[in-house]
Amino acid sequence: FIFPFNISKLKNGFGILVSDDKFAYSKNLTIRGNYALQFKLDDKGVNNLGIGFGFGVLNGVFDNSLAKNSTTSLPWINPGKYTSTSIDLGVGIFFTSSRFYCGISANHLNSPKIPLDNLTYTLKQTFYVTAGYMMPIAESRFSFYPSFLVQTEFVATQVALSGVLDYNQKFWFGGSYRIDDAATALVG
Repeated sequence: FIFPFNISKLKNGFGILVSDDKFAYSKNLTIRGNYALQFKLDDKGVNNLGIGFGFGVLNGVFDNSLAKNSTTSLPWINPGKYTSTSIDLGVGIFFTSSRFYCGISANHLNSPKIPLDNLTYTLKQTFYVTAGYMMPIAESRFSFYPSFLVQTEFVATQVALSGVLDYNQKFWFGGSYRIDDAATALVG
C-alpha cells in the first residue's frame, strides 16, 4: 500500500509492505513501513531528489515439520520449532529528471539475525543500484527506455538489463534479462 501526501509543498509518501515467504523448513513474515520525501532541485520541478527510510519487523520461523515432503535432512539442527523477531532497516536515495533516473538503496542495514537452535542465520546487507534513460526516436512518437539494476551483497551479484519501447506514452513493450538467470517480457 502506498499513501502519498504533501507537507508544506514537499511531496511525502508512506508505504507498507507485508511479505510472507515460505521455503522448505523456514517461514518469514516481514511487516515494513517505508517513508520517502521528495525535494525539487529546480524551480520547474523537473529535477527531483527522493530520500527514503525503511523500518520493519521480521518474524522468522524454522520448523522441521514445514518440509514434510522434502528428502533433505538437517541432522545438525535439533528437531523442533525456532522462532525469532528482529528489526530490519533500509535506506535509499533516488534522482529523477525529465529523461534520466538513478538510485541507490540498501536493505538489511543492521543485518538482522534469526537464531536456529545452536546456529544463527543472518540476513546480509543487500545493495541496489539502478539507472535508466529515455531516448526519443527522431521524428516519431516512439521512445526507447534502456535501464539496469544491480543487486549485490558483496558475495553474489545479480545484474538485470532492460529495454522498453514506448509509443506516444500510452503503449509499451520490452524485455528484461537477468544475466545467467532469467528473461522477462514486459507489456503495458
